[in-house]
Amino acid sequence: MSEELKPCPFCGGVAQAIAGDGPFYGRVQIDCSVCRNATYWWEEAVAVRLWNRRAALAPAQPSGWISVMHRLPTSNTWVLAHNGKWTGVAKYEVLAEWIDERWRDEHSEFVEKLGPTVTHWMPLPAAPSPTKDQT
Repeated sequence: MSEELKPCPFCGGVAQAIAGDGPFYGRVQIDCSVCRNATYWWEEAVAVRLWNRRAALAPAQPSGWISVMHRLPTSNTWVLAHNGKWTGVAKYEVLAEWIDERWRDEHSEFVEKLGPTVTHWMPLPAAPSPTKDQT
């Protein structure tokens, strides 16, 4: 491999090049060892270039919102999402068997079916710690 693989653009995990299998047999798969996000191509050099092009992480805005054009959350992780009309808890799903990507809200409804697609997201805050009188 001529070019070194950059970290995963979604979770920062280590990427690896492996031979594709199943419907991707004969192609090179660049795969994240943590979140399993992947890029496929027939030639390894092209697959690496495509992976590395996506891997430039954009910083969050000062408000904490991250544009989906810059970075997506790890698949199947609950986040706070916004689509211009709605803000709520949602998760971004990458369904590899269908090569399909979509957002679901906390009721398992597809956000795109209910209104505009998600434009921004941010990680959920940590849960509060119990105080002394609550323990």
